Parts: sequence; C-alpha cells; structure tokens
Amino acid sequence: MAGAGTFVIRTMRLQVHAEAGLRETRDALTNANERLAHLAQYDGLTGLPNRRYFDARLIRAFRDAQREQQPLAIVMIDVDQFKQYNDLYGHVEGDHCLKLVSAGLRLAAKRPEDFVARYGGEEMAMLLPKTDAAGAELVAEAARLAVVNQRIPHAASTLGVVSISLGVAVWTPGAQGTPDEMLRAADAALYQAKDQGRNKVQVNAER
Repeated sequence: MAGAGTFVIRTMRLQVHAEAGLRETRDALTNANERLAHLAQYDGLTGLPNRRYFDARLIRAFRDAQREQQPLAIVMIDVDQFKQYNDLYGHVEGDHCLKLVSAGLRLAAKRPEDFVARYGGEEMAMLLPKTDAAGAELVAEAARLAVVNQRIPHAASTLGVVSISLGVAVWTPGAQGTPDEMLRAADAALYQAKDQGRNKVQVNAER
C-alpha cells in the first residue's frame, strides 16, 4: 500500500511537471507566432506598417468608404532627391533620415484611424478615412512641414534640408471604383507635386 501510494504521488508530480512544461512551450510558441506576425506586417527600419499591411488596410478602408459613402483620402509621399542624399551622406545616414521622416509623418497623422506606412524605398503612404479634400490637404501640409522643420541637412537639395513631396487623392468611392485606381490617382498627384518643384502638396479630388 505504501509503495503504491508513493508511486501514485510520484506519477502525479511527473504529470504536473509535464503539464507545466507543455504550458511553457505553448506560451513560447504563442509569443514566437506573435513576433512573426508583427515582423510580417511592419517595416524593420522605420517601424511603420509595411507595403503588405498597407495594401490590406487600403482594401478594407475603400470598401468601408463605398458602403458608408464617406470620403477616403490616400496620400503618397516621396523623400525629395533621396538618391542624391544617399550618394552624398551614405546609406547609414540615409536609413537614419528615413527614420526621422517617418517620425514626422506620425506626428501629422493624429487620429487613431489614420494610417501611415512605408510603401517602399523612400516612399511612404497615408490612409485617412472619412477625410475630405480640405482635411486631407491640411494633414499633408502638416506632414510636409513636420519633415522640413526637422532641418535634416541635405547639401544636394536647393532647400539645403530634406523635404518631401505629397500627392493626395480624395474620393467617395462609387460602386465601380477600385482601390488600385485611387492609388494611381494619388501617385499621379505625387508626380505632379515633384514636377512643380518638389516640397509641395498636390491634391486630386475628382471623385
């Protein structure tokens, strides 16, 4: 009887220990999966959401705007003369510059639903739900000033500091519109801003 009791107690202790180990393993796997999910959605350099995350948010925001018949604004952003910046200061300083630009954009997008992402290279993007042309232009101009006012030296720029150009598309999407069409409209506005001398905001609010 005593031997059987000792065996049962020992078995129960082993079981409890094994269950604790399983819980620790499960928690570790959960944490690892969460880290992987974060890495899949965020840019490692700037900490902003990445292009994949932006594309998913754009589709959702566009559908919401269609359903609710509310305006949606997309802001495409490009760091002016960034290749020259890299050539002059090197890629390490170029990376630091992108971090500072990203911080400036975050300051401009103040509402919880406003979304700022790194689109690729030196390009960034914003999604501004329920924002009309006037409101989107205000946010874009605040972003432009937030970057210029950091006074990041750029000897290859006519301004002498780092600046950004911004193209804005504002639509209340109809049933036939697509997110890609709206994105192209914002991109076209961005190129207009750059053609007009850079460090500018160009708004396309045709729809």
